[in-house]
Amino acid sequence: MQSVSTMGILSLVLNIMCGALNLIRGVHLAEYLFQEDYQGIGNVIAFLLPFVACFFLCHLYLFYSSARRIKVFVLFVTVCLCNIYLYGLRNIWQILFHIGVASLSSHQILTRQVAEKQPDCGV
Repeated sequence: MQSVSTMGILSLVLNIMCGALNLIRGVHLAEYLFQEDYQGIGNVIAFLLPFVACFFLCHLYLFYSSARRIKVFVLFVTVCLCNIYLYGLRNIWQILFHIGVASLSSHQILTRQVAEKQPDCGV
């Protein structure tokens, strides 16, 4: 893979931050719900799925994978749908931020090319 760019590092940091926020909110909500009742389990899943998606996006950026276009599309759609589902628990700016970070990461993944192999000039 080509070397990591400045925008790539920014997308990685923001993706890790968004994933951590999703994990914290999801675990906190799960802890609260399991003390009371199990009616909000969909919200817990909607926080934990983007957490997983954010870290898979980081993995796809750092390491080459076959069919990465399909994987990036599925992860991006997962982040978007889960954030839209959480509209009652997040305001529009938070949703736009998470979707913006996912789109930046997706763009960085799709534009990063595989490095060309150098010819073997060994002695």
